[in-house]
Amino acid sequence: MQSHPKIAKNGFLALTRIIYVFYKKKLNRKVVDLKEIQLFSVNI
Repeated sequence: MQSHPKIAKNGFLALTRIIYVFYKKKLNRKVVDLKEIQLFSVNI
């Protein structure tokens, strides 16, 4: 599956931003759910 490099890069940046937000929220509980991160990486 080929996609435009710029779109792929933007998608990656958006994904890392989403994961970062989740990570910051979960830091309050001192828990990071790796399964949630895996779900996002599957849904790119």
